[in-house]
Amino acid sequence: MYWQTNPTAPSVIGPMDSNDVWFFCASAVCRLGCTYPMRKLRPLIRESTGIDLQYEILSCDEWIASCLIADCYRDRRILLAGDACHLHPPFGGYGMNLGVSDAVDLGWKLAAVLQGWGGALLIDSYEAERRPVHKEMIAEAQANHAVLPNDFAEQGLEEKKQRRRVSAAQNW
Repeated sequence: MYWQTNPTAPSVIGPMDSNDVWFFCASAVCRLGCTYPMRKLRPLIRESTGIDLQYEILSCDEWIASCLIADCYRDRRILLAGDACHLHPPFGGYGMNLGVSDAVDLGWKLAAVLQGWGGALLIDSYEAERRPVHKEMIAEAQANHAVLPNDFAEQGLEEKKQRRRVSAAQNW
């Protein structure tokens, strides 16, 4: 994700796949009126990124960052791990990390039970141990999501950058 922090059109952009398809999310949309007609999107992207291209807009919809956690992680022989257990905003890189951690925790417990050295209640400890971790990471991702590019915008930032360049060139 790339955060565009200019004060007039802050946004988050990033690649969707390997075919040069990108997403664009204007983070000040609610401040600007909560909706954008299609005809205003290209100028908004140009203003935010500073790149003047003939963008092809494939779709336009509102993205909602959900925070969800499963009611239970086990139903008899079915066990949930990773995103099947939890859903949260993608700010912080927690999704993959939680999924791998879930798999490691569940994997050794299943192996222990199948090899006969883990008791029947060992599998039940999976949810008791992982749910608090999931709740904590969901709260952290939600807090990260609350910080938007417009929170980092600073009036005169470009002018300050230009003055530093001139100063550095003069000192070189």
